[in-house]
Amino acid sequence: MKAKAQLNVKSYSLKDLADELRVMAEDLKSRAEELESNGETLLARAAKFYAEYLEEAAKELEQK
Repeated sequence: MKAKAQLNVKSYSLKDLADELRVMAEDLKSRAEELESNGETLLARAAKFYAEYLEEAAKELEQK
């Protein structure tokens, strides 16, 4: 007997996805500040880089 996997998929607009990416980017930025204050500069730089990447992805989604 084969098991069937069910996938619950919500329908999101590109704007909704872009907004979610921005929220994730803001969260990463605040975490980067915390990391910097704890002396974790390398991790903070990585978090900032990824936040910028998410913001750029959000911009591209909105242009579509």
